[in-house]
Amino acid sequence: MTPASLRSQAEALRLAGRAAEAVDLLLQALALAPTDIDSYLQLGFALQALGLHSQAAEALRTPALLAPDSVMAQGYLVHATQKAADWTQLDADLAALRAALAATPATADDAYGMPFALVGLPHTRAELHHAARLASRQISRGLRPLPARRPVARERLRVGYLSADFHAHATAALLVDALECHDRSRFDITLYSHGPDDGSPLARRVRATGRVVDVTALDLAGTAARIRADEIDLLIDLKGHTAGSRLGALACRPAPVQATWLGFPGTSGADFIDYVIGDPVVTPLAHAADYREQ
Repeated sequence: MTPASLRSQAEALRLAGRAAEAVDLLLQALALAPTDIDSYLQLGFALQALGLHSQAAEALRTPALLAPDSVMAQGYLVHATQKAADWTQLDADLAALRAALAATPATADDAYGMPFALVGLPHTRAELHHAARLASRQISRGLRPLPARRPVARERLRVGYLSADFHAHATAALLVDALECHDRSRFDITLYSHGPDDGSPLARRVRATGRVVDVTALDLAGTAARIRADEIDLLIDLKGHTAGSRLGALACRPAPVQATWLGFPGTSGADFIDYVIGDPVVTPLAHAADYREQ
């Protein structure tokens, strides 16, 4: 088997909850191709899934050394060392991440900017904007806007929320009161879920606030198509640049008005997001120049 096929099988095993088996395959792949960056990245992810954070950080240090100009490689390394509570090389690793980010042009289509790693580290607002813009370009590659939809006059505004976190999760805890305060005579609420229903009291509260549509099995384009079919007027992404996000689906423009809120404390960097819902502490108006959104 080739390193690429071993790596693909390993990723599938990790996503299926079989990370230990994934590690075995990735070690085989690296024996065949000792400098394969993608195999080292997948090895780091598999070790993290097993809770072996120190070992994951060591695995992710290799691609950072092999590809010093890769924002993704540098970002995954710094994020992994934070999870491992290893601060011994933080200053140097952060400097390498910021240097790689500065060297990457905003027009790059194949560079993931690692905004989630950067947001928890010392950074400037301009750096976070640049990282988010790179990430949004990368996650929306190959996606095209759907035909524009004419506004429809109706009694209730159709509002859709897109998230994987409609369960016992910090986002749900912050969100549920707002959902319960919607005026049902004016708003028709749909929750587009691509995450689990854990049956918790919090999940039951959240899911009682509107119609729940499970889009877990759909890809980004399929998610957008389902939202468009429901004629949502306002679509609010609740993940931003966090793990498991489907922010890229909004590149298809499934709704006439699209916003991001709550999950990520910064700009999406995306030209397909119209508004960010914020507050004077996290998103003060004085910082508006560093946001793509209104």
